[in-house]
Amino acid sequence: MLAGNLDTIYFSDDWVLPKYLGWSSELKEENALVLVKRVLFVSKMLVLTFNLDTDSVNRLLESVPHNSYLTTIHWRDLTNTASTGSPLSSQNVDPAQIRVGLRWYKKASDSNKLIHWATFVVDLEKDIDEIVADMEATVRNKFRRAQKRGAVVTFEETTGEWTKDFYRLFKRLQAEFGLPIPDRDMLEQIFAGKNAVAVVGHDSEGISAINIIYLAQPYGYYMLGASSNSKEQGVGQLMQLETIGYLKSKGFKKYDLGGINSAQPGILAFKKSFGGDLYDLGSEWVYTPKLVQLLTKLRSSYNYLRSNAALPARFS
Repeated sequence: MLAGNLDTIYFSDDWVLPKYLGWSSELKEENALVLVKRVLFVSKMLVLTFNLDTDSVNRLLESVPHNSYLTTIHWRDLTNTASTGSPLSSQNVDPAQIRVGLRWYKKASDSNKLIHWATFVVDLEKDIDEIVADMEATVRNKFRRAQKRGAVVTFEETTGEWTKDFYRLFKRLQAEFGLPIPDRDMLEQIFAGKNAVAVVGHDSEGISAINIIYLAQPYGYYMLGASSNSKEQGVGQLMQLETIGYLKSKGFKKYDLGGINSAQPGILAFKKSFGGDLYDLGSEWVYTPKLVQLLTKLRSSYNYLRSNAALPARFS
């Protein structure tokens, strides 16, 4: 089992939020990190804590300058440690809301949380044979069959022709699951900063899947993935095996498989099958000021009215 959730990518200075996605670090202590992102006059605050009670969290918030009327606060308590039980068990016992100082925070839902509920992490300091032995038998069978068929995995450390295939494959996921298309400029910046590698899976039909692994020593983090409807099984398992080997060769210590939640049982089962240790990433709570709630409703109403006003022109 892993020591605790301070041992995660979220406390790294190279984590993607503060480095590439516009979040600034306002406070960093041994067991707390506060990030803020400002858009015009509205802002979001992400508070990550380990082993702090609500009074300590409240004092922490009071020490960080912010507009209390226009700042939505997300507080993630990372106190929970790795567990062999249900990765989502903590959601079943937490109350719907919790009080921090004079404010009531509501339990975050899958749609408004900033961090996954849990994740699996592969310990790369283990011998590769031990890591493979920890995987489920079906995983080993599938990647071996893929190897025998001639499936190949390559690694791209700079952007290039593979990005066209990535966005082509991702459009299928967008159509099927409504996922937002990753920003191209952000992707360019991450690769230019040597903070990512693309893992490309090739089968008999050509490129069938591409995973983007975010790199922040000592962590490798599964960030994005896109795939085709190829019927050739085992390529995904082979890509994960080769990713583990690549990260080990570069001196990385942990491979975070990128998060799980109850709404995607298939993804949960897939990531669990690689035998990593389970991190229960605790509970996330959200405080939304009434003024921000009002502005959000007004924006939704405006978008609805604008959409309906455009209908006659579209069909005239």
